Amino acid sequence: MLLFEYIISNKDKTDPQNAFTRIYPDEPFEVSKFRLLMSYLFRLAEKYLTTTELFDDVDTQQLYVARAYKKRQSPKQVERIIKEGIKTLEQNQERNAEWYNLSFQLQFERFLLESADSPSMELNRQELSDTLDTAFLISKLRQACLIVSHKTIYKSEFDLGLLNPIFSYLKKDNYLKIPAIAVYYHCYLMLSNVENEHYFGTFKQLLLKNGTLFSTIEIRDLYLQAINYCIKKINTGATNFFSEAMDLYKEGLDKNYLLENGILSRFTYHNIVAAGIKTKNFEWVDQFILKYKKNIERKYRESSFSFSLAKLEYHRSNYPVVLDLLQKSNYRDLLLNLGAKTLLLKTYFELEELDLLDAHLEAMKNYIRRKRVIGYHQKNYFNIIQVTRKLISTNFYDKKEIENLRKLISKTNPLTESDWLLAQIRKLQF
Repeated sequence: MLLFEYIISNKDKTDPQNAFTRIYPDEPFEVSKFRLLMSYLFRLAEKYLTTTELFDDVDTQQLYVARAYKKRQSPKQVERIIKEGIKTLEQNQERNAEWYNLSFQLQFERFLLESADSPSMELNRQELSDTLDTAFLISKLRQACLIVSHKTIYKSEFDLGLLNPIFSYLKKDNYLKIPAIAVYYHCYLMLSNVENEHYFGTFKQLLLKNGTLFSTIEIRDLYLQAINYCIKKINTGATNFFSEAMDLYKEGLDKNYLLENGILSRFTYHNIVAAGIKTKNFEWVDQFILKYKKNIERKYRESSFSFSLAKLEYHRSNYPVVLDLLQKSNYRDLLLNLGAKTLLLKTYFELEELDLLDAHLEAMKNYIRRKRVIGYHQKNYFNIIQVTRKLISTNFYDKKEIENLRKLISKTNPLTESDWLLAQIRKLQF
């Protein structure tokens, strides 16, 4: 206890000798003895964490209590606890793999108890088998979704084992009527068939309807799978998926599915703002930016907040406010800094501050070189600088120059600001 209290009160400057002296004031410092103490403390801490997890899981507690009574040969107590456990489990809203697995284990303990008392008694063996199959099918489909998602990112190959026979089995039986199986089944189909938007539609519908059936971690992962699918489609030019993503973001926020221990990822925060702006939900975005500022990790909070607000004000044409927000903020994150510089570039252009814009483009180019931005991002931002310079030097009375600029924008890749650049041509040509 003394060692633990010392570490907690000196967690930033723990000194082994001082700690040892606190516990053994009359003994010389021994490294080996101190290491044994630390090892023992570590094991105690792990036992504490294990116990805490078990106390938080009321359903599983009853299974272990039943088994403890079983070891002590108290069948009446076993029967009582199992009945209570099954009743408690039924009151739980979740119906995921863990729920079915625990249900099976409680039923199986009851089966063993009853078959021992009355070997000839007709017992519900089919229910036992079906429950175990359901737990396995949900687990296997969930794993398949994670593997396909991983495969897409890392271009890796995996052996999905029993998945093909499982699909044939699901189609023959009524297992797709079980919501958790249906959700993961259609999630897998969506991830495996990106071009077929029908699978996404079915998955989204099931997800919005059955969110309460899953644990906090599961439902967050499922929502992110659906949102990432929308982002992929948006990146291919399917802009209608901005509204699909907004449906998921709004529901995910309302139900707290997108927060982890009260924290909202800064990437999700920026993506929500972008989707809201694209669908012109300006008032909603304004409220979102303010409401969820406190949920961003502290070190990214102010920069994410100011950038998101600046982006919104830009689309509201409040350019002086944009300049004020961007110039007062410190963007330490490299990509956020480049995003802010791009937004500043667009704002100078809108304000017709061409001298400031020219100086800004040069400073932006030097920043990319100095920070050694590489790969896709370097090419993209250098392209933005090059094409913007071409935009401000184009004679918009000359149709040939305008057409050449359009062709340049179309063939330049990557160029994330191509839509904005083309919009400026439409506004400026006579």
